[in-house]
Amino acid sequence: MKARDDQKNRRLLATMTNEPFQPVRLYYAIPDESFVIERLRRLGCVAEASHERCWQWLYHAEAGALRFAGGEYGDVPKERRPIVLGRIRFPKHGRMTFETNSIERAIVGARFFAPRFGPEVVAMRCRMVNRWFAADEGDPHELMGVLDRDVTVIDPREAEAELIRDLAGARSPEDAQRAMAERMKRRLESGEDVPAVEDFPLAPEEETPEFERLATALEFRLMRALEHWNGNTHLTLSAIIERTVRAGERRCKHGEAAAMNLDPGSPRQLGEEGLLVLWRDGCEPGQREGFACVLSMCPHPGCACEDVYVDGFVIDGRARAISWQEDRLCVSWPAGADSAQATPTAKLVAIVDPESGETRAHPDLPEATDPALLSWLVSEMDGELLDLLHRFRARAKGYPPERPMPTIEIDACQAGPVYEYEELFDGARSDEYVLAGCRYWTLMFFCLDPDCLCHLVRVGFAAEESEDGDTVGSVLVKLRGGVGFKVQEIVAECGAPEHLVRELWARFVRRHDVLSFLWGREARARQVGATLWREAAEEKRGASMPAAVSSQPVRVTPKPGRNDPCPCGSGRKYKKCCIDKRP
Repeated sequence: MKARDDQKNRRLLATMTNEPFQPVRLYYAIPDESFVIERLRRLGCVAEASHERCWQWLYHAEAGALRFAGGEYGDVPKERRPIVLGRIRFPKHGRMTFETNSIERAIVGARFFAPRFGPEVVAMRCRMVNRWFAADEGDPHELMGVLDRDVTVIDPREAEAELIRDLAGARSPEDAQRAMAERMKRRLESGEDVPAVEDFPLAPEEETPEFERLATALEFRLMRALEHWNGNTHLTLSAIIERTVRAGERRCKHGEAAAMNLDPGSPRQLGEEGLLVLWRDGCEPGQREGFACVLSMCPHPGCACEDVYVDGFVIDGRARAISWQEDRLCVSWPAGADSAQATPTAKLVAIVDPESGETRAHPDLPEATDPALLSWLVSEMDGELLDLLHRFRARAKGYPPERPMPTIEIDACQAGPVYEYEELFDGARSDEYVLAGCRYWTLMFFCLDPDCLCHLVRVGFAAEESEDGDTVGSVLVKLRGGVGFKVQEIVAECGAPEHLVRELWARFVRRHDVLSFLWGREARARQVGATLWREAAEEKRGASMPAAVSSQPVRVTPKPGRNDPCPCGSGRKYKKCCIDKRP
């Protein structure tokens, strides 16, 4: 186990993958023990531990690709591998338990095993300890025993009866909403909170394949444990839920009201302040239909969340302007037009990863998303739009915009004119692709010699789980000015099949206007190269730098690679820690 310091210099007990130690046990209904064991034996990441009378889930083989917010497989010291992520036991006929020592591992484990067990294995209940532990409170294995001490079991029948009583007088959705608000108010006023060890029922018939309902329940309790660890013991679970609901998913306000004049004749209008509109032909001839998107995200730089939230609204092409004011979208119409649609209703709540372009409906609000609009948004997710989402996220998080690195390892540039783009520019968007469940990112290498006429670019693809960052293959591209580009070669590397590299390149071409995208990056890279080449020439002559030439400082120590240990000492990989926090 690792330990880390909190604000009051207490040492928090944490797992080897750096999540807070917080025991969780999931209870499953199963056909029989042999049914599950047969499936466990197929997995390289599960081993029988007869001395513990359980099956250990190891951070190994299939599970080695899993990532946790505080670390991943490469962060675990080699001498400690494979670590135990959880334990599976069979307490009685038709029952199974999955026990682990952190909330994140419980969620990841539920998602990992569900497709491997099949629908016959059903999660029915969850038991957990509703607090964090200091490192000096005892041995982690002994602390897991807290799960069986002073347990408060929540009876689902009592909870259901209470809910029915609260909603008895409701005759409309509005009445039900008011009744639920009153229910929350009573809980807040009573100071009612969760017990120290809580055993509560799950709702398998309402659960999603990604266990989003379980994740929501556990993450709220994780937030409560964090607040109590920081001394805010007055905050109950109900208070935290109420605070989160009030903040809503629009946790990043847009500051001043954003507005945009509409141009239905254009394919898209991309505003930099979190408001954009996509256009297409409507159902009637000559009619245009707009899809207004309002962007939001968590603004806290220290938070690990990276996704951008999109609320979508359908607007009529006859509208003149839209504005985002006080958490609602307002539409301006020409004189004499029907203004009944002045405040349209959101028809999409989606989540987008600006790196990979992965776009999905909000898991907690699936009914709020029109599948046709989600497909529309997915079809528009090209490099231009992803770059805009990246810039929006950078502003919300306080990250620097794309700019040349303040220091560059000049010796590497003198050794050869080819350099990777993200090593030259701070804040550049990482271009990533998800294929068959594996994530790949691109490495774009440019010639920095300002006088060279080669205009060759090598686009490499590296697998996320690769510990050393080796590429699975690359494509050499010749840029031909305003004419286009030509693929010179496609090379598979490290034993990867060529068809994988071709598929990744095909996705790259679909996402980008290749010539414009690479030509622009080459131009910016050569601007940096011009400075470096002049500096290198002056160093060779032993002369001082002319006053008219601005010099880039020479890096004393090499800049860490994406997969190198972060120099801050956290033990995490550089790409997962401080890559976006450079001054």
